[in-house]
Amino acid sequence: MTNNDFPDHYQVTRSNDNDASLSENDIQQLLEAGAPILPGPSLLASMKQKILSRISTPPEDLKKSGVNPGWQMLTEHIDIKFLHRDENQGTQHTLWRCRPGATIAAHRHTRDEELLVIEGDLRCGERLMQAGDFEIMAADSFHPALYTEAGCLLYLRGEIFELSGY
Repeated sequence: MTNNDFPDHYQVTRSNDNDASLSENDIQQLLEAGAPILPGPSLLASMKQKILSRISTPPEDLKKSGVNPGWQMLTEHIDIKFLHRDENQGTQHTLWRCRPGATIAAHRHTRDEELLVIEGDLRCGERLMQAGDFEIMAADSFHPALYTEAGCLLYLRGEIFELSGY
C-alpha cells in the first residue's frame, strides 16, 4: 500500500522504505479511520471456549502456589475456584460459579473488590449485570445482596476469606 492509497488527511510516513513499523501517529490515524469491527458469533464462541478450557486446567505455576485448583462448594448454589492468593496485599482472585437462583448476602468490603461477569446474569440491587459487565466496589463500601436468575460465572478479586468462615 502506498501513501497515495490513503485519503489526504491520513498520510503514513516512514523513515525509509525498508521500515515496516508504524509510528504512534500512524497507528492513531488507523484507529480513528473506521468503526470497530466486532468478532462474529463463531469467533466469540471460540474465544469463550478457549478461556473456559484454561479455567478448567490451571497452569503449572498455579498448581505449585498452594492454592487448591479445583472447585469448592461455598453454598448449595455457589462453587468457588481459588486462582491466586496474595498474602502481602491481603487479596485473592477467585471464580464463582453460581447456579440459577443463587444469592450472595449483602456485605461490606474491607478492601477494594473487582467483579467481572463472564457469563450469565447478576443483579446487585436494581442493577442488572450481564456477561462483560465490570464493577469495582471500594473499600468500606456496602452493597445489597447479589442474585442470579439464570446462573452466572464471575471473576472476583478482593479480600482474602476462608470458606469455613462464610
